[in-house]
Amino acid sequence: MCEGRPTATTEDISAVRLTIDTDERVTCQQIWTSLGIGMSQVHKVLHKHLAVRKLYARRIPQNLTEAEKLRRVNWCRKIMQRNTDFLWKTGHYVTTILEDKKTVSADLYTNNCLPFVSEKVREKRPLSGILILNISPRTVRRTTNYLGTLGLETLVHPPFYLDLER
Repeated sequence: MCEGRPTATTEDISAVRLTIDTDERVTCQQIWTSLGIGMSQVHKVLHKHLAVRKLYARRIPQNLTEAEKLRRVNWCRKIMQRNTDFLWKTGHYVTTILEDKKTVSADLYTNNCLPFVSEKVREKRPLSGILILNISPRTVRRTTNYLGTLGLETLVHPPFYLDLER
């Protein structure tokens, strides 16, 4: 077995880390051009050594820290103790149909979709709540404000890798 130059040196890893810390929207080609290292080496450093991936045109960590993992576990335990039968109560309630090719904006979501869904839920199960997943970062503030006006409790959720980009 021959020993040669390592695929990624600590200097390369540090330089790539500094580059993405400076501009999280930097492309692999820009890193390759500015640092003068090979494209395959750039990919190895990003994915293997730094464990980041590009999402929504930004480089974000793929892995949670130990503290973030612990917060997720504690949150799950708290919710399971608080709502022992939550997951077994019901399923899907209602689907909101949009006009053809209409974009879901914060206004549309909070003024049309949420009132319709909350009304249907209250008709079927007046004492139950609403679980909303995958809220767009553009609509999260308006959504939580609207849910507050309905008197619904909003729960802080544990970190997920998408949350790390906000």
